[in-house]
Amino acid sequence: MAPPPSLSTTGLAFALALSTVACNAITGADDLVIYGEGNSGSGGSTTGGPGSGPTSGSGMGSSSSGVDPTPMVGAAGVSVREVALSQGVKRPLMQNGVASSSTIPIVFGRDAVLRVFYDVDANYNGGPITARLHLDGVTTLEVVTDRLFPTSIEPNLSSTINFNLTADLVLGAISYRVELLQRPSESPLDNPAAKYPTAGFDTVPVAATPALLRIDIVPISYGADGSNRVPDLSPAQLRRYQDYFYAMYPATSVDVVAQQPMAWNLAIGANGSGWDQVLDALASYRTQQGPDPNTYYYGVFMPSPTKDQFCGGGCVAGLGFVAAPQDSYARAAIGLGYPEDNMDTETAVHEIGHTHGRNHSPCGGAGGPDPSFPYSDGGIGSWGYNILTRQLYDPTVFTDLMGYCVPIWISDYTFRGLFQRMQQLGSASVVFPPEVLDRTYDRVRVSPDGVATFLDPVTLHRPPMAETIQVDVQTASGTQRVAAQLYRYNHLEGGQVLWPRTQEQATSAVIEFDGKAIPAQR
Repeated sequence: MAPPPSLSTTGLAFALALSTVACNAITGADDLVIYGEGNSGSGGSTTGGPGSGPTSGSGMGSSSSGVDPTPMVGAAGVSVREVALSQGVKRPLMQNGVASSSTIPIVFGRDAVLRVFYDVDANYNGGPITARLHLDGVTTLEVVTDRLFPTSIEPNLSSTINFNLTADLVLGAISYRVELLQRPSESPLDNPAAKYPTAGFDTVPVAATPALLRIDIVPISYGADGSNRVPDLSPAQLRRYQDYFYAMYPATSVDVVAQQPMAWNLAIGANGSGWDQVLDALASYRTQQGPDPNTYYYGVFMPSPTKDQFCGGGCVAGLGFVAAPQDSYARAAIGLGYPEDNMDTETAVHEIGHTHGRNHSPCGGAGGPDPSFPYSDGGIGSWGYNILTRQLYDPTVFTDLMGYCVPIWISDYTFRGLFQRMQQLGSASVVFPPEVLDRTYDRVRVSPDGVATFLDPVTLHRPPMAETIQVDVQTASGTQRVAAQLYRYNHLEGGQVLWPRTQEQATSAVIEFDGKAIPAQR
């Protein structure tokens, strides 16, 4: 199995042992809130977290160099019922002899497992089976199993024939044929039902381009209590972040890079106070750094020495903008860096999900849930699979990472949505008129208590694209009305407002915010 590329020197995330929370908006910021402590969910013997070791499973694919040259036939009494491929979520390829029309994407250059589900009847002799996977008429993978189960079932990897596909085998449309075979001396007649398709190949599409994910983790040095405390960002901790993202996100590669610490001397409260200021500062820091537009910045901090000290009575765990596809300014989020219960890594995959435009899944009281989410309980829909640890995730137990329930995995719906956003980022950029490039914007933060404060102006290469509102800007020459972009916070009230800087400096502004006129004085 190809390892997920590439790791620099820092990382973070979250995993909640709780149940209810609230956050986000359609175009705004998200915050993840823990309302007290709850019970962590358990997964069952075939499941595990992204950081745990691999489970055993018979029948994992071998290379074509070991293919037995002996002539073979379809095994008597054996039928291929289903073929499915997984790079994180189950993508059916064939069910009951009919090619699937699934819209779950197959990611270019990403490891996968191909599972063959079968049934046997009284004509099966109980002997060894040689399973072959033919790819594009060129490559053949072979697995030999001593004896088949009576039938394949989803929760048991050992009951299916499993072929591991390395990334180099997923670089274009996959043309495949599977065969469950025995020697003619064991099965005198060829059984077509033990093959799919019975002749030729079936072809499934693969994305034409890689899906790349780059995350710069910014350790925030918390100085409000004089400690200048930063979370653990050792290579081992970075690896945890990277593994969480690579296991769940539909990425060809994940690049996690550590930035230098960012000092912060203002108090951050468990109730959400101060969080908007940190997020605004990180967005400004990202702009000053001038990274590639598709790089996501994630700030991580620890306002108290331990999770229990900060979150014992409930706490906000993360905050991030819900970004539009071409809005690079909003590719910033923050979260707690406590490793207990995987809070750090699970918060990270949730918040970076928001910066990919994902809203909440409806579980645990998450605010502003996605109205199109297909599963009312916020579940994952189809069986999940961890390509790093080779573990399964039961859709009756696990919930989508964009909700507030545990345990978490990624749903097929979110997998598809993240993939579509990553493909948008990798495609040709939107062309902006020259006059809107490299423009300077005035900014005002509207805090949760309704107080508006001017922030330092910011120069953006691309124009911001959020929710359009109106602002009356006062200058020495009078008042002019301008269209502004509002990046909302959710659960927390308020947001950040940007508008093109006027020719004369603004001395004050009145912001139309949810039916209120909120004044800001420079």
